[in-house]
Amino acid sequence: MDLKFTPRRVKEIEDRARRPLTDVISVFSVGNLALLVEKGCGLANEDLALEAIENEFENGGEMTELFLTIMERLQEGGFLPKALDLKQMRKQITDPALLKESIEKQNLATNG
Repeated sequence: MDLKFTPRRVKEIEDRARRPLTDVISVFSVGNLALLVEKGCGLANEDLALEAIENEFENGGEMTELFLTIMERLQEGGFLPKALDLKQMRKQITDPALLKESIEKQNLATNG
């Protein structure tokens, strides 16, 4: 998926969502994903973005990976800090052993 974020596109995301970009990417939803794909790909509307997402999923993609790709493109565009280690996040999500370990640590922290 060819995603590129510019200040104009990010402003359009924030205007439509009525909240800052960091809030939009922190809420993991199909609606936010569609908005980010629509603007990141320069598509005309949400329906085209949903079609692009469906095609991505039909070709083996999945929601978490697509969100990470969007975050990487936002980082490349200067909208997220370079210090944010997205490669490590991707590794944790795609490696079953690391994902299980991360979930267990989160459960321990939450449940004491």
